[in-house]
Amino acid sequence: MTVRDISRSTYIRGLIAAIAAISVAAIGFGHSIPLFSILLERYGASDDVIGWNTGTAAIAAVIATPFFPRLIGRIGLKPFLLFCLGLMVLTYLLLAFAGDAVWLWFPLRFLFGFAGAGLFVGSEIWINALAPKHIRGQVIGI
Repeated sequence: MTVRDISRSTYIRGLIAAIAAISVAAIGFGHSIPLFSILLERYGASDDVIGWNTGTAAIAAVIATPFFPRLIGRIGLKPFLLFCLGLMVLTYLLLAFAGDAVWLWFPLRFLFGFAGAGLFVGSEIWINALAPKHIRGQVIGI
Protein backbone atom coordinates (compact mmCIF):
# COMPACT_ATOMS: atom_id res chain seq x y z
CA MET A 1 0.00 0.00 0.00
CA THR A 2 1.34 3.43 -0.86
CA VAL A 3 0.34 6.89 0.27
CA ARG A 4 -1.60 7.27 -2.98
CA ASP A 5 -3.73 4.25 -2.06
CA ILE A 6 -5.12 5.79 1.14
CA SER A 7 -7.46 8.71 1.69
CA ARG A 8 -6.15 12.07 2.81
CA SER A 9 -7.92 11.79 6.20
CA THR A 10 -6.41 8.33 6.79
CA TYR A 11 -3.00 9.72 5.84
CA ILE A 12 -3.35 12.67 8.24
CA ARG A 13 -4.64 10.45 11.06
CA GLY A 14 -1.72 8.09 10.48
CA LEU A 15 0.82 10.90 10.73
CA ILE A 16 -0.86 12.27 13.86
CA ALA A 17 -0.82 8.81 15.46
CA ALA A 18 2.83 8.24 14.53
CA ILE A 19 3.85 11.65 15.90
CA ALA A 20 1.84 10.96 19.07
CA ALA A 21 3.60 7.60 19.50
CA ILE A 22 7.05 9.10 19.13
CA SER A 23 6.03 11.88 21.53
CA VAL A 24 5.08 9.28 24.16
CA ALA A 25 8.55 7.76 23.85
CA ALA A 26 10.22 11.17 24.13
CA ILE A 27 8.12 12.23 27.10
CA GLY A 28 8.68 8.86 28.77
CA PHE A 29 12.44 9.10 28.47
CA GLY A 30 12.54 12.83 29.14
CA HIS A 31 10.77 12.77 32.45
CA SER A 32 11.82 9.31 33.66
CA ILE A 33 15.52 10.13 33.81
CA PRO A 34 15.26 12.86 36.46
CA LEU A 35 12.23 11.33 38.22
CA PHE A 36 13.75 7.87 38.58
CA SER A 37 17.03 9.39 39.78
CA ILE A 38 15.22 11.35 42.47
CA LEU A 39 13.27 8.26 43.55
CA LEU A 40 16.38 6.09 43.67
CA GLU A 41 18.14 8.73 45.75
CA ARG A 42 15.15 8.78 48.11
CA TYR A 43 15.44 4.98 48.44
CA GLY A 44 19.08 5.32 49.44
CA ALA A 45 20.80 4.33 46.19
CA SER A 46 24.32 5.66 45.72
CA ASP A 47 25.23 8.04 42.91
CA ASP A 48 27.02 5.18 41.14
CA VAL A 49 23.95 2.93 41.30
CA ILE A 50 21.74 5.76 40.04
CA GLY A 51 24.14 6.36 37.15
CA TRP A 52 24.31 2.68 36.24
CA ASN A 53 20.55 2.41 36.43
CA THR A 54 20.09 5.41 34.16
CA GLY A 55 22.48 3.87 31.65
CA THR A 56 20.54 0.62 31.68
CA ALA A 57 17.78 2.12 29.49
CA ALA A 58 20.35 3.29 26.94
CA ILE A 59 22.06 -0.09 26.93
CA ALA A 60 18.70 -1.74 26.26
CA ALA A 61 18.12 0.58 23.31
CA VAL A 62 21.55 -0.14 21.83
CA ILE A 63 21.17 -3.90 22.23
CA ALA A 64 17.57 -4.18 21.05
CA THR A 65 17.38 -1.70 18.17
CA PRO A 66 19.08 -3.94 15.56
CA PHE A 67 16.39 -6.58 16.17
CA PHE A 68 13.41 -4.27 15.75
CA PRO A 69 13.12 -4.38 11.94
CA ARG A 70 12.97 -8.19 11.91
CA LEU A 71 10.49 -8.21 14.80
CA ILE A 72 8.31 -5.59 13.09
CA GLY A 73 8.45 -7.61 9.88
CA ARG A 74 7.35 -10.71 11.74
CA ILE A 75 4.47 -9.31 13.85
CA GLY A 76 3.59 -6.08 12.03
CA LEU A 77 4.10 -2.44 12.94
CA LYS A 78 0.82 -1.85 14.77
CA PRO A 79 1.12 -4.86 17.13
CA PHE A 80 4.77 -3.96 17.73
CA LEU A 81 3.92 -0.37 18.67
CA LEU A 82 1.06 -1.48 20.91
CA PHE A 83 3.33 -4.03 22.60
CA CYS A 84 6.02 -1.40 23.19
CA LEU A 85 3.50 1.10 24.53
CA GLY A 86 2.01 -1.50 26.86
CA LEU A 87 5.43 -2.64 28.05
CA MET A 88 6.53 0.93 28.67
CA VAL A 89 3.43 1.65 30.77
CA LEU A 90 3.65 -1.69 32.61
CA THR A 91 7.30 -1.27 33.57
CA TYR A 92 6.64 2.30 34.65
CA LEU A 93 3.88 1.08 36.96
CA LEU A 94 6.00 -1.80 38.25
CA LEU A 95 8.80 0.65 39.11
CA ALA A 96 6.34 2.41 41.41
CA PHE A 97 5.85 -0.89 43.26
CA ALA A 98 9.56 -1.77 43.28
CA GLY A 99 10.20 0.89 45.90
CA ASP A 100 13.47 0.48 47.72
CA ALA A 101 14.21 -2.91 46.10
CA VAL A 102 16.80 -1.19 43.94
CA TRP A 103 17.93 -4.46 42.32
CA LEU A 104 14.45 -4.66 40.67
CA TRP A 105 14.96 -1.27 39.07
CA PHE A 106 17.64 -2.64 36.73
CA PRO A 107 15.60 -5.23 34.79
CA LEU A 108 12.57 -2.94 34.83
CA ARG A 109 14.61 -0.01 33.56
CA PHE A 110 16.06 -2.29 30.87
CA LEU A 111 12.54 -3.24 29.73
CA PHE A 112 11.49 0.41 29.87
CA GLY A 113 14.43 1.33 27.63
CA PHE A 114 13.64 -1.51 25.24
CA ALA A 115 10.00 -0.44 24.98
CA GLY A 116 10.78 3.25 24.61
CA ALA A 117 13.35 2.59 21.90
CA GLY A 118 10.90 0.29 20.12
CA LEU A 119 8.21 2.94 20.23
CA PHE A 120 10.67 5.49 18.87
CA VAL A 121 11.99 3.29 16.06
CA GLY A 122 8.53 2.02 15.09
CA SER A 123 7.18 5.56 14.95
CA GLU A 124 10.09 6.68 12.78
CA ILE A 125 9.40 3.81 10.39
CA TRP A 126 5.73 4.76 10.28
CA ILE A 127 6.49 8.43 9.63
CA ASN A 128 9.01 7.55 6.91
CA ALA A 129 6.43 5.31 5.24
CA LEU A 130 3.72 7.98 5.24
CA ALA A 131 5.50 11.29 4.76
CA PRO A 132 6.20 12.28 1.16
CA LYS A 133 9.87 12.77 0.37
CA HIS A 134 9.56 16.51 -0.19
CA ILE A 135 8.27 17.15 3.38
CA ARG A 136 9.65 14.15 5.25
CA GLY A 137 12.27 16.18 7.11
CA GLN A 138 9.63 18.68 8.26
CA VAL A 139 7.31 15.92 9.45
CA ILE A 140 10.11 14.17 11.35
CA GLY A 141 11.07 17.56 12.82
CA ILE A 142 7.56 17.95 14.20
